[in-house]
Amino acid sequence: MKSSTLLSRNYITYAILLFIILINVGLKFHNLGYPSWFYYDESFFGYTAKEMAEGNFSWHGQKDLDRKYILNYQYLNITPKKYNELRKMPWGKSRKHENVAYEWTHPPFGKELSALGVLALGYNPLGWRFVTALFGVLGCVFIFLLGRELFKSNSTGIFAAFLYTFDSLVFVESRASLTDIYLLCFIMLSSLFFIKHLRTREKKFLILTALFCGMGVSVKWTGVFPPVLFSIIIGWNTWKSGSYGFSEFVRRWFKDSLLLSGITIFFYVFSYLPFFLKGMGVSEFLKMHLAMINYHINVKSHIYQSSWWSWPLMLRPARFEHNEMGQTAEYIYALGNPVIWWAGLLCIFAGAVKFFRDHYRPLGFVLASYVFYMIPWAISPRSVTFIYHYLPSLLFLILMSSYFMDLAWKRSKSGRVIVLAGIALVIAMFIYLYPVTTGIGIKISDLDKYLLFSSWK
Repeated sequence: MKSSTLLSRNYITYAILLFIILINVGLKFHNLGYPSWFYYDESFFGYTAKEMAEGNFSWHGQKDLDRKYILNYQYLNITPKKYNELRKMPWGKSRKHENVAYEWTHPPFGKELSALGVLALGYNPLGWRFVTALFGVLGCVFIFLLGRELFKSNSTGIFAAFLYTFDSLVFVESRASLTDIYLLCFIMLSSLFFIKHLRTREKKFLILTALFCGMGVSVKWTGVFPPVLFSIIIGWNTWKSGSYGFSEFVRRWFKDSLLLSGITIFFYVFSYLPFFLKGMGVSEFLKMHLAMINYHINVKSHIYQSSWWSWPLMLRPARFEHNEMGQTAEYIYALGNPVIWWAGLLCIFAGAVKFFRDHYRPLGFVLASYVFYMIPWAISPRSVTFIYHYLPSLLFLILMSSYFMDLAWKRSKSGRVIVLAGIALVIAMFIYLYPVTTGIGIKISDLDKYLLFSSWK
């Protein structure tokens, strides 16, 4: 059997996928209970998951908003030592602990999912991080399915699952009680079913697309990017078909876009059902959303904020945790795997050239997704942005890289050597950065060995 056709055998593909899933389980769940306190925004998201698990679906308007501002001010304008003292909240403390706040500046669905872990495992670090870690594992399956569906290649899906597994930023986000990993999974699922809809024109796939779009928007407002992109693609494809007059084109586009947006909006409102059941009225619902807008427009500056154009180059990662213990310290940095990110940029440029030359539609979808999920940040009224806002685009950089890895693997023996060398480099870099992405204690003087640039500190 030729090695170039090896991965085309389904049983081998699924055996390799199972192995990658097991690696994901080990990486995402190993020592998940550490740190044993809230770190970074877990004091908002993890704490709120606990409150929701207890049936507390309420907010206190400007009082909560002011409180979150105060907390941000506290940990951005104090020494690292004082920062540690304020942020280390033992999980047994009451809800009145001074360094937690109810998080309502994002939609509730992600926190509701995290609350399931608290309900199942209790109010402890494993409980408030369990569901994010589970979605982190499932994400490797979702990106495999998306890569396979896009390029009709099992091996492309396998390469995508591998790159996803060993990206350090995806790894860090999967191990914290935050909500970005949920958004990533719903983007992958909505994209998967949208591609199926484009190829089959079956409404059931458009309905599933809209359902997962609704889930994404209900986690973070940036989840609105996929349904907008999908609506544009539907309109473009309808227009390019050339078989309809203008009025028929508008009718068909409007019909599909209405279905897409209607289900998305319905699920978004539905995610607030526990709040409505607890007595929230329509006026308070609208007031909350005005306050959410006010928060994001006026959010204060952050020492680890970064501009959208800097994300692909990874110029400014974010530090999630810093715990000094004499001459040693524990760090958790939200930073990507440089091999994946920087080599992936070359693949994005190569993919653009190949798309405009060959008009291969799957490449067009990957390119459109990569650009569309990043460019809105250039005009966003929110001035404080972070490197993890790049994650949706990163998914499609990974898919583009996987496509070219598959091409090289199937083309020649030398191509397979290059791919295997790339795989080794990806794993080596992931292992090298592991201490500063998991909080393993290192000498403070050794930190510079892991942070490649001064802007990473």
